[in-house]
Amino acid sequence: MRTKIIITCLMFAAATVFSQGIQFTEGTWQSVKDKAAAENKLIMVDAFADWCVPCKMMAKDVFTKPEVGEFYNSTFINYQIDAEKGEGVDFAKEYQIEFYPTILYIDGSGKVVEKKIGAMSPELFLAAGKNVANPETRFSTLEEKYKAGDRNPELVRNYMRALSTSMQPYEEVMTEYFKTQPQEEWTNNENASLIVDLVFDPKSDLFRYMVANRDKFAAIKGEKAVDDKIFNAYGYDIFQNASMWSEKDLEKYFSDIESLGLKLPNQFRYRSYVDFYQAKGDWKKFVKYADDYINKYFDYSDKQAASGTLNSYAWTVYENLSDEKSLEKAAKWTKKSIELDKTYYNLDTYAALQYKLGNMDEAEKYCKLAIKKGKEDKLDVSPTEEMLKKIQSKPKI
Repeated sequence: MRTKIIITCLMFAAATVFSQGIQFTEGTWQSVKDKAAAENKLIMVDAFADWCVPCKMMAKDVFTKPEVGEFYNSTFINYQIDAEKGEGVDFAKEYQIEFYPTILYIDGSGKVVEKKIGAMSPELFLAAGKNVANPETRFSTLEEKYKAGDRNPELVRNYMRALSTSMQPYEEVMTEYFKTQPQEEWTNNENASLIVDLVFDPKSDLFRYMVANRDKFAAIKGEKAVDDKIFNAYGYDIFQNASMWSEKDLEKYFSDIESLGLKLPNQFRYRSYVDFYQAKGDWKKFVKYADDYINKYFDYSDKQAASGTLNSYAWTVYENLSDEKSLEKAAKWTKKSIELDKTYYNLDTYAALQYKLGNMDEAEKYCKLAIKKGKEDKLDVSPTEEMLKKIQSKPKI
């Protein structure tokens, strides 16, 4: 609960907010549908929740892009709605919003033309909008043509991407597609982008080919994008299998990766140890490796993401350990989290750790700071208020 990162909610009124990127129309959902019907435009709806980290990423890094704003502002009526508050609760029920962010393209009558689930890069979001704007490249059209036997390579690639962003399985389509592509064509622009964007299984032939030909893929997609993809996929695989693996299994996994010619950076190894011991519930080793990782190899380049990770680690310690040494380390992590990006959640975590350590004055101070920050951000601060009551009920020594 307290590891969530907050998005400042927009207050909806009857006006349009102008920015460098997307201009979001404000007002009731009915008024937005009426506007779309009158202008004969589709509505792009960003359905978000205020605790959703990928939603915040979209708001910060995608919606603000000038090229995204230029296209979406001229093509759609754009609307944001918090799907867990106010009118958004009924909206979420009507449109079956189960994941965040969910991007919907809806006509003036309220009918869904297309639905995309999950965060997208600016490039993918722009491509999604262009595909929806053209009836010939909408998901329904692509699916109809594919099922009718059309195997035009461009159509199949677009169909796979549409399946992916609609959270529908695309692996069979991808397997069939790459059977038609000579292996030397796997590193052309279209296919390399497809592999980097859509292949997630480290054991698959396509993924292993990407690792073995990392430089070729990096030349097309960029070194950071390829490395992030590779190491995130391996990290997730480790986390998924940790409960069944021994430490020897983990070391063998590292060796198997390196057998493909990929040198594992220490940052990845230590992060993997942290995830491994967290998944196994070995909290003492979790603290040891988390502390080493934070002090030696932690990535602070994205302050908000780093702050959220530090707070998450600290809250894990609070929930699972009671020894003073571990709690003190977690408190240091939380202090760093607050320095990077002060939120209700990390202020609350620090207060909770101080409470567990018996430092009541410090716990009371940070409870009050957390409550103040939470109320400013219109969050539920009742857990912190309950903790503050417990602190204030204790006799002062």
